[in-house]
Amino acid sequence: MKTIPISIFLLFALLLACVAVFSQDANKYHGGSYDGYALGTSALDWFLSTPYKYHGGSYDGSALGTSASELSLPVELSSFSAEIISNGILLKWSTESETNNLGYILERSVGADHDPPGAGQAEWQTIASFQTSQNLQSQGNTSSRTEYAFTDVTAQSGTTYQYRLSDVDTDGNIAVLDILEITMKIQNPDETQLEPPFPNPFNPQTKISYKLAEQSSVTLNVYDVNGRLVSRLLQNIQQSPGSYSIHWLGKDDLGRQAASGTYILRLNAGDFVQSQKVLLMR
Repeated sequence: MKTIPISIFLLFALLLACVAVFSQDANKYHGGSYDGYALGTSALDWFLSTPYKYHGGSYDGSALGTSASELSLPVELSSFSAEIISNGILLKWSTESETNNLGYILERSVGADHDPPGAGQAEWQTIASFQTSQNLQSQGNTSSRTEYAFTDVTAQSGTTYQYRLSDVDTDGNIAVLDILEITMKIQNPDETQLEPPFPNPFNPQTKISYKLAEQSSVTLNVYDVNGRLVSRLLQNIQQSPGSYSIHWLGKDDLGRQAASGTYILRLNAGDFVQSQKVLLMR
C-alpha cells in the first residue's frame, strides 16, 4: 500500500477550508466596491434591490442608474386652466420643459364623465390642434418655461364643458396631459356701452363691439360725416343682456365699397344712444 505524500494531504486540507469559508457567505463580495456598489452584498440581493436599472455610464442618451418610470416625459406640464372671458373660454397651460415635442391637441366634451380617458362614454371632439392653430405649435426642445393660450369662442352660456389637453411627440405618440371642467356663465355687463371699433383705421373690415346691461331693441347704423345713412348693420333686433360684436366690411347697403374717409357708428339700445368714429383707408 502506497503512502499519500504530505504535500497532497496539505493541499486537500486547504481546499476544504476554502469551501467552508465561502459556503458561509455564498455569492458575496468582501471589501472594496464593484460598479459603484459596496461589496459585501450578494449578487441576488443586488439584483432584486435595483430592478430595471442600469449602473454607471449612459444608455440611449439617458443616465444609467435611472428606472424607466423616472425617465423624463416629453412635456413637463406645470398648469392647465380655464377662464371665462367676454367672447368665450380662455384655456391656458404652461410647461417647464419640452423634449421632442411636436405640438398639442385640445378636445372638448359636453357631459363627459370623470373616468380616465377611453374608459367612459364621453365623446371628445377636437376643437384645435397644432395642425390647425399656430397657438398650439410647440417649442420642440426647450428647458425653459413656455406659456400657451387658446380661446374657445364657440362655448355657449349655461353649458358645462370638459377640456382635454394632449401632447404629440415627434414619433407621433399621443399622451393625455390633463382634463378640466368649467361651466360657461357670463356675468351681465353693469352698463350698456358701444366700445371703440378695432382696428381703427381699418381696411377692409372693422369689428364693432357693444354691451347690453338689459334686454333691449338694438339698432346699429353707419353714417358719413354729413349724417347720411351708409349701412344698416342691425335694425330693431331684440337682444338679451350680454356682450356682442359685429363686423362692418366697409360697404353700403347696396354692397358697394364705401369711399375712404371718416364714418360714424351709432348704437341705439332702448333709450341708450352712443356713437364712435371710425376711419376707412383704401
